[in-house]
Amino acid sequence: MKKFGSKSGFTLVELIVVIAILGILVGIAVPAYSGYIKKANEAADYAQLDAIKTAVVFASTDKQVKEGNTYEDITTITVTNGQVSVEPTSAAVTKDEVTKYYKISDFKFKSDNTKAVWTAAEAKWVLSKS
Repeated sequence: MKKFGSKSGFTLVELIVVIAILGILVGIAVPAYSGYIKKANEAADYAQLDAIKTAVVFASTDKQVKEGNTYEDITTITVTNGQVSVEPTSAAVTKDEVTKYYKISDFKFKSDNTKAVWTAAEAKWVLSKS
């Protein structure tokens, strides 16, 4: 019989250990990755909602100046499925008036939220699923 010298390679046990380690790493990484995606989608929503808020303020100011009304601060902006409502009603603007500054029909929530409310008291957007 001939001697073939030293045999090199991986044993079955070594391969199984490596596959188990990879499985554990994937099990840890997937939930963290989905959390990053959720945060990124919410950040994209906030950026678009800030653009909508700016458009609403411009449209409301423009409307009040053209009508000769005394300017009234906006207290609440609500965005639901591409629809915008503004409080107080004296500062309210239509979707067409806001569309001059931002095309609201292009807005879709990237996160799983369906409603956003901005209040002057808190000066921030609050996302919700209803």
